Amino acid sequence: MFKQFYLISLLTCSVTNLMSEMKKTSDIVYRLVGNFFTQITVKRQLEQFSIELLHRKSLCFTACGLFRLDNSLLTSVARVISTNMVLLIEYQFYEQFKTINNNST
Repeated sequence: MFKQFYLISLLTCSVTNLMSEMKKTSDIVYRLVGNFFTQITVKRQLEQFSIELLHRKSLCFTACGLFRLDNSLLTSVARVISTNMVLLIEYQFYEQFKTINNNST
């Protein structure tokens, strides 16, 4: 179970880092376009690359469109696990309380 959790956390962190680096790259390319105003070929290539990055800003990695594969998946998994743990603990307390009441009557 820990191996699967490790693999999921590795995947989600990698996707989150990729998205962060894509944003940084587009910002850097946008700044570079203004610096190469004398070299037309470099400026055109940077503008083309900037357009390609602009179209990829909405890129989102999902699992068959069901959920996103970023850090939000990790927090959702942790939220579900903690909720189920609380429910299990409450159920155990309820069962112990029920057996104590049955024994006392």
